[in-house]
Amino acid sequence: MLEVRDLEVAYGAAPALWGVSLDVRRRRAASASSGPNGAGKTTLINAIAGLHRARGGRIVFDGRDITRAAAAPLLRAPASRSCPRAGACSPA
Repeated sequence: MLEVRDLEVAYGAAPALWGVSLDVRRRRAASASSGPNGAGKTTLINAIAGLHRARGGRIVFDGRDITRAAAAPLLRAPASRSCPRAGACSPA
């Protein structure tokens, strides 16, 4: 369903992600985004959502290359989020 291959994202000349690859299959939960501050977790999600432009690599969703897709249509696509405990994703 989601394939990311050799993704590269930069902020100006500063690389933020390089060589990132992952696969998420239909009806499987993706829960492997962990790491210290500055590791690129949010940058990866934003690149998949079309909010950051990839400098290299490919992002394929449901068989369609969305690497250069605009964010608006992607943000209207169905998505879900799970929280580690009740209330953890609620606004404070």
